[in-house]
Amino acid sequence: MYTACVEIFTGNGIVLSHNALRARLHRRHLQTSKIVLSRFAIVSDQEKEQIILDKDSINTKKSTKLAVDVFQAYVLERWEHLNANFLEWPVKTLNEVLAKFWMEARTQSGESYKLT
Repeated sequence: MYTACVEIFTGNGIVLSHNALRARLHRRHLQTSKIVLSRFAIVSDQEKEQIILDKDSINTKKSTKLAVDVFQAYVLERWEHLNANFLEWPVKTLNEVLAKFWMEARTQSGESYKLT
C-alpha cells in the first residue's frame, strides 16, 4: 500500500505532517476517519488575529511608524491648535492637513523626500 507524505502549512509558520494534522483534528473532537483534506484551512479566531498581525513585513511596520511619527511632529509644530490625535479629526480637516504635510515635509537635513 502506498502512503503519501502530506504537509499542511497552517498560516502561522507551522508545517504539520498528515499525522500531526490528524492529531490536531482529533483534539478538536472531530472524527478523523471521516475527514477529507481540503485546500481550505480551518482557521481559529486566534490564528486569524495572528495572520492579520503578521500581514505586513517588519520593514513596512517600521516605515509606517516613522511616517506617523513625522506626521505627528508636523501637526504639533504647524497645527498646534488641533487635537494631536488625528484619528479623531473630521475627514475634511485630515485631508487638508495631509495635503499640506505632503507638500511641506522634509528630511531632518532639510531635503525633500524622494518619490517612491
